[in-house]
Amino acid sequence: MFKKNLILFFFLFSVAYLNAQQLSSSSQQKVDAKIEALSTASTNTDWSEEIRLNKEIADIYQKNRLYSQAIPYFKKAHQISKTNKQSVLQRRMAISLSMIGIQLGNFSEALNYTIEVNEISKNIGLSKKNIYDEIITIGYLYRKTNNYQKSYETLKEIESKVLFEAYDEKLVDRFYREIAAVCKANGDTKNYLKYTNILEKRHINKTEAEFNQKTAGFVETVHEQNKKIENIEQVVLKQGQTLQSYQDSLIKAATAKRESDYKLQIQNKNLIIKQNELEQEKLFSRTLTFGLIFLLVIIGVVSYLTILIKKSNTQIKKSKQEIETQNTELEQKNEQISKKNEQISSGIRYAKNIQIATLLPIEYLKKAFPTFILYKAKDIVSGDFYWHAIKNDKTTGAKLYFSAVVDCTGHGVPGAFMSLIGVRLLNEILFEKGIEDPAKILERLNSELQIALRQSETENDDGMDISLARIEKKNGEFEINYCGANRPIIYFENEKSKLNYVRGNLATIGGVEGQRFNEEFTNTKLVLQKNDMIYLTSDGYVDQNNPQRKKFGSNRLLKLLENIAQKDIEEQESALKDELSKHRSDSSQRDDITIMGIRLQ
Repeated sequence: MFKKNLILFFFLFSVAYLNAQQLSSSSQQKVDAKIEALSTASTNTDWSEEIRLNKEIADIYQKNRLYSQAIPYFKKAHQISKTNKQSVLQRRMAISLSMIGIQLGNFSEALNYTIEVNEISKNIGLSKKNIYDEIITIGYLYRKTNNYQKSYETLKEIESKVLFEAYDEKLVDRFYREIAAVCKANGDTKNYLKYTNILEKRHINKTEAEFNQKTAGFVETVHEQNKKIENIEQVVLKQGQTLQSYQDSLIKAATAKRESDYKLQIQNKNLIIKQNELEQEKLFSRTLTFGLIFLLVIIGVVSYLTILIKKSNTQIKKSKQEIETQNTELEQKNEQISKKNEQISSGIRYAKNIQIATLLPIEYLKKAFPTFILYKAKDIVSGDFYWHAIKNDKTTGAKLYFSAVVDCTGHGVPGAFMSLIGVRLLNEILFEKGIEDPAKILERLNSELQIALRQSETENDDGMDISLARIEKKNGEFEINYCGANRPIIYFENEKSKLNYVRGNLATIGGVEGQRFNEEFTNTKLVLQKNDMIYLTSDGYVDQNNPQRKKFGSNRLLKLLENIAQKDIEEQESALKDELSKHRSDSSQRDDITIMGIRLQ
């Protein structure tokens, strides 16, 4: 798939190309060995090996920027793939040739190969986003060959489709940039200004939306911080009032005490006067001394309380400043965390697009049989995936239909990585290795996954459970060859109104721990009639909890499928969703969920 920065990417590679002169000795040795092996493969007419070796030789030259040397080998692999009707491989070689053509400035040849890529993408049912992205590249290449009218017509034809059928922000922006460039190159000022204005409005709308979102968050944060400051001020005010009240009480007590002592002094003075003048003078002296000491004590207490109040106010002010500093730091950290979370979420959402692109659209499956797929990821990306392929039997030439549902270890990002490996290995085993027997496919998948994850060298024990069915039409009937790794096949015989269940082999694909059962993969052969149903599932549906932590259960799922198997495909999918929603209520989804239903017709 061409990215929006394709032109810059090719430009940088073209500059590097001018500095590349020859292969290193180690690379040359690899090329010589592969050329020798290619001669043997040609003699034995092993076309799949010829494709692989030609591609690997071309990849080495391309990696070392020797594009002219890479072209003949890519073309040879392309021609063999085309002759043997290997559309996926033919498309892959055409993409490589198109990329080299752009890098070398041979836009006419790049245009022809890109048109071929787009036709194959349509035939094999790739996503509309992929198809329209390729058409935009075709418009770009028409522009580079100075065929401005054809470029404009090509782009104009998909304008509404890009906006409404396969809407993607980056794809829409790329479309408008390219059609604006075509109008500018063709001197069509009116349309150039039209599409440039659309691009500017899209940018302004995005900027305003982001600004409004950030402003709303900032106002809410300031409002919360103001509330905290008001609460602190209330606490400080109450403390100040309490200290002031305590100070007033001490002063009143001192005043009352002094008044009481004064009355006592008067009484004593009268008694002393009556006794003698000498006693009066001594008593007066003692009273005066006591009064001075008491006054000093009162002054000391008041001074101490004043100092305490000042220290308290200083501490409160310091605490308030520290809180304000902490709030500022907290706001900065929250902003950093928000940015990081957005970057992580954006990356995972993009990873979801990549994962979805590896799965054939449901429309492609429906071309073979009426089919529904209930596919619900626990997180943004899924550890479950479904797979479907069509191939002519290499012996009889009859059409073989392959369908599978796979449950990888874990969910979320780790499970999604496993699913990408699984899709690649299944396609490679079927189309490149030419293995068509379901049991042998699983045996090869098991060994290839262990090699890919280096499980014999590391402690990695990841794996996957799979249910795989090969369907072949024979004399008005349908012959099903099924093989499962720890997953069953469920099928419904329409005339008998009977639901049946065949368990898979007690083993997983990949993982050292999963091999402890040592059970070989074996096929189960079924002969079914028109309008019968087959179901392939992961364990996510039956393991889903309700609010009381009770699972949906296998028996309940079998009963549900038996009740809905004679309904239309769309009604079956809707019934499964409704029952799951009722069971879950407000409980969170605990695992990825996948159910594929196929009506034999």
